[in-house]
Amino acid sequence: MLRLIFGGDSRRKRIARQRLWREMKLVGQGFYYKDRPIQAHIVPIRRCNLDCKYCNEYDDFSPPVPLETMYRRIDALGRLKTLLITISGGEPL
Repeated sequence: MLRLIFGGDSRRKRIARQRLWREMKLVGQGFYYKDRPIQAHIVPIRRCNLDCKYCNEYDDFSPPVPLETMYRRIDALGRLKTLLITISGGEPL
């Protein structure tokens, strides 16, 4: 696997090397910073009118999370010095 990633200099291999480096960096930070979360996933709204077969977030009745609550949650993750925060959910259209 590593031979495929590090051999040659095509664009795909360069991107694969960059992705591997980012992943290894996060793993290293996880070992070094044991007192903080590595990753947190925030879903501010679950409502979606689509029913994609791959998605487990389909929900057509949950209300959105109030903005003040989202601010408090994000501030709490900042105080914990979370390394990676992702935000997703809902269908914008």
